[in-house]
Amino acid sequence: VELSKPPQGPWVIQLENFLPDIEIEALINHGHQLKFTRSTLSGPENARGETTRITHAETRTSYNAWCTGVCEEDPIVKDISRRIELMIGIPQVNFDSFQLLKYEAGQYYKVHHDMSPERGVKEGGHRILTIFLYLSDVEGGETEFPELGLKVTPKAGRAVMWPSVTNEDPSSQDLRTVHSSLAVLKGVKYGANIWVHSHNYKVARLWGCTGNIV
Repeated sequence: VELSKPPQGPWVIQLENFLPDIEIEALINHGHQLKFTRSTLSGPENARGETTRITHAETRTSYNAWCTGVCEEDPIVKDISRRIELMIGIPQVNFDSFQLLKYEAGQYYKVHHDMSPERGVKEGGHRILTIFLYLSDVEGGETEFPELGLKVTPKAGRAVMWPSVTNEDPSSQDLRTVHSSLAVLKGVKYGANIWVHSHNYKVARLWGCTGNIV
């Protein structure tokens, strides 16, 4: 479903039944095995050019875990990544690891953007595309795009995809895709997202050239 498209706005695509139950269960189980912890925000760079982390920020109250190691090597998780690669036509080496998310009742993430131009271009390149996967049904917890007048309701198996940069300049932030995760009213919202970078992110991460402190 095309929720937004040029020339009126950027592409925002909603995909129904993108994940079967076995993949949903695998991602949620990996999140619990990795132990969800309080989500952080990107802070200023330190003297070594590494991006520091801000914990317990009032703008983001969710929990997260990173799908690395055993999680990333799980054949079920690999199938999801492969399907995304085929869908968008960008190789998996440009993908960040899945970020696994958990929002309990009352938790939220206020308006933000996934691409931070002020951080400069690291070896892995800017985040150019976000794919968000919904893993549970809840009341509230919508993904809201205030500049586009859009809200996407969480539904297990649903996916939504949007760009963080403009078509004209892939190093320029598309401010129309600022978004938020509204507070969950009832239930537990589970989700997962992949950020797609403009360059080979996996090699940059292997050599510690992403600028992130893990």
